[in-house]
Formats: sequence, C-alpha cells, structure tokens
Amino acid sequence: MKKMFYGVIALVLVLAIILIPLLKYNPKNVDNLINQKGAIEEIPGTGEIKEFNITARQWEFMPSEIMVNVGDLVKINLVSEDVTHGFSILSYGINERIIPGEKTKIEFVADKKGKFGFFCNVMCGSGHSGMNGVLIVN
Repeated sequence: MKKMFYGVIALVLVLAIILIPLLKYNPKNVDNLINQKGAIEEIPGTGEIKEFNITARQWEFMPSEIMVNVGDLVKINLVSEDVTHGFSILSYGINERIIPGEKTKIEFVADKKGKFGFFCNVMCGSGHSGMNGVLIVN
C-alpha cells in the first residue's frame, strides 16, 4: 500500500513539473521576447569595422594598444608565438584562450566609451603579470 501511495505522489509531482509551465504560457509574452531579442540584435553602430591582428608572446601583446570609436564592430584575430596565453577584457565579457598554432577570433561592438585594459589570463611564465594592453574607445 505504501509503494502505491508513493507512486501516486511521484506521478503527481512529475505532472505538476510538466504542466505548470504550460499553464503560464502566454503567446503575447513570447512575442514580446522575440521583439526584445530583435531589438538587441539591431543595436545601431557606426557601420565601421575595425580589425586587428594581435600576437601574444611571452610577455607581451603586439600591438598592446588598439583604438576604436563607440559603435564600431571590433574584430580581433589572436595568435600565440610560443605558449598558451589568454586574452581578457572584463568590461566586455571577453575571456579567451590562445593556443599556439591556432587563430582565435573575437568580435564585439564597442558600446562603452573609455579605456579598457586587456591582459593574459593564463599563467604563462615569470613575466605573466606584465602581459597587458589597452583598448581605447572614443
């Protein structure tokens, strides 16, 4: 009798988990989400594409300074000449690994004005802490 009781309880819980989200479904909410997503994808930029080739090697990025304008689409092609490095720009949520012999590509819209540091986020040797640069967005 106890097994049957627990089986019924389990069935009710499973049905509740499946049915409750369906009861909350509202087509207007879905349309609003689609429209919001579309608006996000259509963020206006200047129309300019700024592309940079950055080489990482112990213990530097070359170039170590890149400059763009607000609204530019920034494309960064990263290569490592020696060991595995990282590339991080915290303000833009960028956190990539650069494997020797592989090209790492990063794209983002420069939507914030200011100076944003980038740095190696993979321990690469004794000079690791000085391996950094700056992204300048005018």
